[in-house]
Amino acid sequence: MRPIIIALLALLGVLLIVFLIVRASGPISLVTSPTPTPSQMPTPTPTITPSYAMTATVTVSPITPAPTSTTGITDALSHNNSLGLFTKAINDTGLNGILNSGDPYTVFALDNNNMQSILNSAGSNTNILNDKLKMQIVYGILDSNQIKNRMTSLSGQDISLGNANVDGTIPVNNGIIYIVSSPVTPQ
Repeated sequence: MRPIIIALLALLGVLLIVFLIVRASGPISLVTSPTPTPSQMPTPTPTITPSYAMTATVTVSPITPAPTSTTGITDALSHNNSLGLFTKAINDTGLNGILNSGDPYTVFALDNNNMQSILNSAGSNTNILNDKLKMQIVYGILDSNQIKNRMTSLSGQDISLGNANVDGTIPVNNGIIYIVSSPVTPQ
């Protein structure tokens, strides 16, 4: 029985110590206040104190904007470096005026490597070059299924893609440009 009395006295001593600590910290209220709603709670205001200043040097290189659907055919051609020879030939023959007219066109553009064959066959004769380039242009906007069929070019000849692959597509506001792997084939 004696060990129980010792344990009870120890417990009573601990409770007395806790009571004295709580009493020293101030009055204890057993009445609870209602929990404030989020709109009643004060909004914390962040305070930013800079500890040091930072500086940076930024170098910006000029960027040629990519063609968008609001870009015309000749603008889109001129923004694509791989179509530089095709674009120059279109401008040199005056076909850029037709393509800038606002009428809808489908253009089968050749990249610089493939355009070289047309330039070699035309030589310095701009009439031949003009005719060969007109074969690469069709009036109207043709989708990827329609270009698999026979088409009539601006030169008046029926053409097809033949063995040419479509390597890229550039939609523009007055048509579409298909980048092809070889010149179109007359039918």
